Amino acid sequence: MSVQSLAADYRRIVGLVEDEVGGDEGVSAKELTGRLGLHLVPAKIEGVRSKAKRLAERGWLAISPAGRFTPRQPTATDRTATAPRGGRDGGS
Repeated sequence: MSVQSLAADYRRIVGLVEDEVGGDEGVSAKELTGRLGLHLVPAKIEGVRSKAKRLAERGWLAISPAGRFTPRQPTATDRTATAPRGGRDGGS
């Protein structure tokens, strides 16, 4: 399943986390809320946290014990699905 199959809000969250520069530290819900252009009030932050956690539960993101969100690590299945197939031209 591709990211395009997600609802717009969820796609934006995944995109922000994947675009995050700064290594393995991850992004907090508060940082995500600000980058989404929302007011930094508890109700908005918790809404974004809830969506990001849902994405983590479904394998789109990873969440650290500190509650920071990082891009998911590719699995063996992901790597084989994107690996080129046999032949010089990638054909069968």
